Amino acid sequence: MFIVQKITQCFDPTQDRICLSVQDSDGKVLLLWLTQRLANRLAGALSNWLEDDLKIQAAGQSVPSLHAWEQAAAQAQLKPGRPVEATVAKGEALLEAVDLARSLYGYTLTFKWRATGTAQLRLSGTELRQWLGILHRLFDTAEWPKHAWPQWFGALGDAPSAAICSLH
Repeated sequence: MFIVQKITQCFDPTQDRICLSVQDSDGKVLLLWLTQRLANRLAGALSNWLEDDLKIQAAGQSVPSLHAWEQAAAQAQLKPGRPVEATVAKGEALLEAVDLARSLYGYTLTFKWRATGTAQLRLSGTELRQWLGILHRLFDTAEWPKHAWPQWFGALGDAPSAAICSLH
Protein backbone atom coordinates (compact mmCIF):
# COMPACT_ATOMS: atom_id res chain seq x y z
CA MET A 1 0.00 0.00 0.00
CA PHE A 2 1.17 3.52 -0.83
CA ILE A 3 1.44 5.52 2.44
CA VAL A 4 1.09 9.26 1.82
CA GLN A 5 3.65 11.46 3.57
CA LYS A 6 2.93 14.66 1.66
CA ILE A 7 0.01 15.87 -0.44
CA THR A 8 -0.55 18.81 -2.76
CA GLN A 9 -4.01 19.58 -4.10
CA CYS A 10 -5.01 21.70 -7.05
CA PHE A 11 -7.97 22.12 -9.37
CA ASP A 12 -7.50 21.31 -13.04
CA PRO A 13 -10.10 23.20 -15.10
CA THR A 14 -9.43 21.08 -18.19
CA GLN A 15 -10.19 17.87 -16.31
CA ASP A 16 -12.81 19.58 -14.07
CA ARG A 17 -11.28 17.55 -11.26
CA ILE A 18 -9.10 18.01 -8.23
CA CYS A 19 -5.63 16.58 -8.58
CA LEU A 20 -4.08 15.10 -5.46
CA SER A 21 -0.32 14.86 -5.94
CA VAL A 22 0.78 12.42 -3.26
CA GLN A 23 4.28 11.44 -2.22
CA ASP A 24 5.49 8.59 -0.02
CA SER A 25 8.57 8.45 2.24
CA ASP A 26 10.72 7.17 -0.65
CA GLY A 27 9.83 10.18 -2.80
CA LYS A 28 7.56 8.22 -5.14
CA VAL A 29 4.78 10.44 -6.51
CA LEU A 30 1.30 9.53 -7.74
CA LEU A 31 -1.39 11.76 -9.23
CA LEU A 32 -4.87 10.89 -7.97
CA TRP A 33 -7.89 12.52 -9.61
CA LEU A 34 -10.87 13.37 -7.40
CA THR A 35 -14.22 14.02 -9.09
CA GLN A 36 -16.78 16.55 -7.87
CA ARG A 37 -19.21 13.78 -6.93
CA LEU A 38 -16.66 11.90 -4.82
CA ALA A 39 -15.28 15.13 -3.31
CA ASN A 40 -18.79 16.15 -2.15
CA ARG A 41 -19.39 12.75 -0.56
CA LEU A 42 -16.01 12.90 1.13
CA ALA A 43 -16.52 16.46 2.42
CA GLY A 44 -19.95 15.59 3.83
CA ALA A 45 -18.81 12.45 5.62
CA LEU A 46 -15.66 14.00 7.11
CA SER A 47 -17.47 17.18 8.19
CA ASN A 48 -20.08 15.04 9.95
CA TRP A 49 -17.32 13.19 11.79
CA LEU A 50 -15.77 16.48 12.91
CA GLU A 51 -19.19 17.63 14.12
CA ASP A 52 -19.72 14.39 16.05
CA ASP A 53 -16.25 14.55 17.60
CA LEU A 54 -16.72 18.17 18.68
CA LYS A 55 -20.14 17.32 20.16
CA ILE A 56 -18.48 14.75 22.38
CA GLN A 57 -15.82 17.26 23.49
CA ALA A 58 -18.41 20.01 24.11
CA ALA A 59 -20.69 17.87 26.30
CA GLY A 60 -23.28 17.21 23.64
CA GLN A 61 -23.54 20.75 22.30
CA SER A 62 -22.76 21.34 18.65
CA VAL A 63 -22.32 25.07 18.22
CA PRO A 64 -21.56 26.34 14.68
CA SER A 65 -19.40 29.17 16.02
CA LEU A 66 -17.28 26.61 17.91
CA HIS A 67 -16.77 24.67 14.67
CA ALA A 68 -15.79 27.85 12.84
CA TRP A 69 -13.31 28.69 15.62
CA GLU A 70 -11.79 25.18 15.54
CA GLN A 71 -11.51 25.36 11.76
CA ALA A 72 -9.91 28.82 11.82
CA ALA A 73 -7.43 27.70 14.50
CA ALA A 74 -6.43 24.66 12.43
CA GLN A 75 -5.97 26.75 9.28
CA ALA A 76 -3.89 29.31 11.18
CA GLN A 77 -1.43 26.52 12.03
CA LEU A 78 -1.03 25.45 8.40
CA LYS A 79 2.46 26.21 7.16
CA PRO A 80 2.82 25.96 3.38
CA GLY A 81 5.79 23.93 2.26
CA ARG A 82 7.27 22.84 -1.03
CA PRO A 83 4.65 21.27 -3.29
CA VAL A 84 4.85 17.69 -4.43
CA GLU A 85 6.58 17.69 -7.82
CA ALA A 86 3.85 16.43 -10.16
CA THR A 87 6.33 16.31 -13.05
CA VAL A 88 8.04 13.29 -11.47
CA ALA A 89 4.85 11.26 -10.99
CA LYS A 90 5.23 7.50 -11.43
CA GLY A 91 1.57 7.04 -12.26
CA GLU A 92 -1.90 8.50 -12.13
CA ALA A 93 -5.39 7.21 -11.48
CA LEU A 94 -9.00 8.29 -11.30
CA LEU A 95 -10.26 7.63 -7.78
CA GLU A 96 -13.28 5.34 -7.57
CA ALA A 97 -13.76 5.25 -3.79
CA VAL A 98 -12.38 6.51 -0.50
CA ASP A 99 -12.63 4.33 2.59
CA LEU A 100 -12.77 6.30 5.83
CA ALA A 101 -11.77 5.25 9.33
CA ARG A 102 -11.33 7.09 12.59
CA SER A 103 -9.81 6.23 15.91
CA LEU A 104 -8.64 7.98 19.06
CA TYR A 105 -5.45 8.86 17.17
CA GLY A 106 -6.98 10.46 14.11
CA TYR A 107 -8.48 9.76 10.73
CA THR A 108 -7.47 7.52 7.85
CA LEU A 109 -8.48 8.04 4.23
CA THR A 110 -7.77 5.13 1.90
CA PHE A 111 -8.00 6.25 -1.71
CA LYS A 112 -8.91 3.43 -4.13
CA TRP A 113 -8.72 3.05 -7.88
CA ARG A 114 -9.05 0.15 -10.28
CA ALA A 115 -9.14 -3.25 -8.63
CA THR A 116 -6.05 -3.04 -6.46
CA GLY A 117 -4.73 0.52 -6.29
CA THR A 118 -4.69 2.08 -2.82
CA ALA A 119 -3.03 5.03 -1.14
CA GLN A 120 -3.50 5.76 2.55
CA LEU A 121 -3.50 9.21 4.13
CA ARG A 122 -3.44 9.45 7.94
CA LEU A 123 -4.42 12.75 9.56
CA SER A 124 -4.79 14.14 13.04
CA GLY A 125 -7.91 16.19 13.79
CA THR A 126 -6.04 19.43 13.07
CA GLU A 127 -4.56 18.06 9.84
CA LEU A 128 -8.00 16.87 8.73
CA ARG A 129 -9.42 20.36 9.29
CA GLN A 130 -6.52 21.85 7.34
CA TRP A 131 -7.00 19.40 4.48
CA LEU A 132 -10.75 20.08 4.37
CA GLY A 133 -10.07 23.84 4.42
CA ILE A 134 -7.91 23.46 1.32
CA LEU A 135 -10.53 21.26 -0.34
CA HIS A 136 -13.22 23.85 0.48
CA ARG A 137 -11.19 26.61 -1.22
CA LEU A 138 -10.70 24.37 -4.26
CA PHE A 139 -14.49 24.09 -4.50
CA ASP A 140 -14.53 27.90 -4.75
CA THR A 141 -11.85 27.81 -7.46
CA ALA A 142 -13.78 25.15 -9.38
CA GLU A 143 -17.09 26.99 -8.85
CA TRP A 144 -18.61 23.72 -7.65
CA PRO A 145 -21.76 23.76 -5.51
CA LYS A 146 -21.15 23.20 -1.80
CA HIS A 147 -24.35 21.40 -0.83
CA ALA A 148 -22.40 18.77 1.17
CA TRP A 149 -20.49 21.32 3.27
CA PRO A 150 -21.81 22.48 6.67
CA GLN A 151 -22.61 26.17 7.10
CA TRP A 152 -19.82 26.69 9.61
CA PHE A 153 -17.30 26.34 6.76
CA GLY A 154 -18.86 29.47 5.23
CA ALA A 155 -18.18 31.39 8.45
CA LEU A 156 -14.45 31.25 7.79
CA GLY A 157 -14.33 34.08 5.30
CA ASP A 158 -11.20 34.48 3.22
CA ALA A 159 -8.61 32.37 5.00
CA PRO A 160 -5.05 32.35 3.69
CA SER A 161 -4.69 29.97 0.79
CA ALA A 162 -2.42 26.95 0.93
CA ALA A 163 -2.44 23.80 -1.12
CA ILE A 164 0.19 21.74 0.63
CA CYS A 165 -0.17 19.58 3.70
CA SER A 166 3.03 17.93 4.94
CA LEU A 167 2.53 14.99 7.23
CA HIS A 168 4.84 13.21 9.61
